[in-house]
Amino acid sequence: MAEFVIHDLTSGGGCLGISPLPGRAGRYLDDVQRVLDWRPDLVITVAEMSELERHDAGRFERDLASHSIAWHHVPV
Repeated sequence: MAEFVIHDLTSGGGCLGISPLPGRAGRYLDDVQRVLDWRPDLVITVAEMSELERHDAGRFERDLASHSIAWHHVPV
């Protein structure tokens, strides 16, 4: 199983993290914990809701909100 990694990309005065969908290659809850540990202010997801649900990530918005992390869904 592939390890869930968040790749940092410095941009302007901030940092952009790019990662696979939590749960895509590992356990959803483990992957979400890595996102929480990274401490983002905002998460943007560019996957269809059906893909999130297929990888047990259908509750991603709620899991982020419970830690005061904003979430924007841009299905592509």
